[in-house]
Amino acid sequence: MATQRVTVAKIAGDAASILIKRFEAWPAYDAISNEEPTICPEVDEFVDRLRANAHRPPVVYFIEWIDMWSMATWFRN
Repeated sequence: MATQRVTVAKIAGDAASILIKRFEAWPAYDAISNEEPTICPEVDEFVDRLRANAHRPPVVYFIEWIDMWSMATWFRN
């Protein structure tokens, strides 16, 4: 059975606009060629720091769970 980790975080203040710019710079899923992008190391580093600091501002909401039922195609952009 496939599993995936689902993370939802709400970021407030100036950090939110900075984060949007970073997200836009990361590769996106290519629906036309149906190829998975290569995730840059910056994404892994960001997620590690987010988890470590999820209890501090500018993070105002954080939740993470393991989903054993949904299919990966549900979470495309």
